[in-house]
Amino acid sequence: MDNIYPLKLKPVLKDAIWGGYKLAEKYGAAVPGTQVAENWCLTVRDDGMSLIENGVYAGKALGEYLAEAGRYKSTPFPLLIKFIDAGADLSVQVHPDDVFARLVENDSGKTEMWYIAEAEEGAQIVYGLEEGADKKDLLSDSGDTIRKALNYIDVKAGEVYYIPSGLVHALCGGIVIAEIQQSSDLTYRLYDYGRIGKDGKPRELHTEKAIECIRSFSEEDITALRYRKGSSGDSTVLADSQYFTVKLLSPTEGDIKLSTNGHDCSLVAVEGEAEIISGGKSYYIKKGESYFLPLELGEYTVRAAEKADIILSYSNL
Repeated sequence: MDNIYPLKLKPVLKDAIWGGYKLAEKYGAAVPGTQVAENWCLTVRDDGMSLIENGVYAGKALGEYLAEAGRYKSTPFPLLIKFIDAGADLSVQVHPDDVFARLVENDSGKTEMWYIAEAEEGAQIVYGLEEGADKKDLLSDSGDTIRKALNYIDVKAGEVYYIPSGLVHALCGGIVIAEIQQSSDLTYRLYDYGRIGKDGKPRELHTEKAIECIRSFSEEDITALRYRKGSSGDSTVLADSQYFTVKLLSPTEGDIKLSTNGHDCSLVAVEGEAEIISGGKSYYIKKGESYFLPLELGEYTVRAAEKADIILSYSNL
């Protein structure tokens, strides 16, 4: 049917003082030379709405498309998928869980997953607190005290990090990630290196709310969160949680036959290019591009002439 097909989505670009230039230069998000912090690849939010670029629905908002299909009438679309280019360090932050977010912010919480698309030599992330550190150390007026409380780890391309609500974290400069998360933009900053925002004022911190949201994670917990769940041929399960399932498709001169299986699915290319074959038609996806596959699509094939890395995601809510 002409009205059921893979929907190519237009990038929704976000600016921030820490943004870099790789999303424009290497991922096709904008004209090279443009500073881009985030490319929201799939979003159904008031502060960022995906537009369909191809076929009979070209120009239609994804939210409008879903409403006409009769879905997500009483609850918001549950996922937000994006690329982030950390041209500089992001703030040290934490996200609330669903209970806190609904009570305090009338919003959903934020659990997310990072796939490291690229990382410069020596690039690091903040991933929880140092063993023995107390969250009260993050209330210090001393940046040195705060940084000593943080668990810094080296990262490299291809690694996966699950970021549950309540985990203190930060991307440091020199990293590009694909992020799959609950559709929430609630971020509580704990520390921002004393930076001045574009308005000429110190960037706002949210220490009181952040301290309330921080959860304790043991060293064993942290190790368990750094995982790939397992491989099957050209498909690797990166995360499988109550919120979402994420797989890495890596076709190499062959086909991967798939089905939406009753899920609205997202395909985002992090490397190379491939074909999405559905209903006898081909839809091309290349690095940085995003497609929404409606649940009615059913069976489809991902094919690559050379190696490609495509992230497949769907909600479990």
